[in-house]
Amino acid sequence: MTPSMFTRLPRWLLRGHGVTLLALALGNAAVSFRATTAPVEGPFHFLHENPAVEIGLLQAYLLMALVGVVLLGA
Repeated sequence: MTPSMFTRLPRWLLRGHGVTLLALALGNAAVSFRATTAPVEGPFHFLHENPAVEIGLLQAYLLMALVGVVLLGA
């Protein structure tokens, strides 16, 4: 007997959110890291004033990526 759509929906929903979260987190981590080497302009210009903020943002984005990986395994 094949499972119905309603029994498979939660798994696909979690996987979809996991893929989206993983892509957004890694993209944001790359953008925020690149912004520290770029000239002082754009949405991440405040990273030049306080280098500790860069570390916090990078850790937060990588933690979001980890949550995305966990959702993919669900």
